[in-house]
Amino acid sequence: MIDATGRLVRDTFFVFVDMVNWLWNKLWRFNRAAAKAMLPGQSRGVQTTVAFVAVCGEIIALWLVLVDFADQHPLL
Repeated sequence: MIDATGRLVRDTFFVFVDMVNWLWNKLWRFNRAAAKAMLPGQSRGVQTTVAFVAVCGEIIALWLVLVDFADQHPLL
């Protein structure tokens, strides 16, 4: 029973980590391409910094939307 619970917790954790990794990679590719297109004369470091800030902002915004949704729609 303890082994099954441990495996469930471990698998749930890794599914969450895989989802976050997938989201990060998708947003990174999109924002990296957008930064290159919008800032063609800037150095690669500037483009990378802009893409990084955009990805972090998007993840924070998604988190805030989910928290607001959960606050507006309680289960009980």
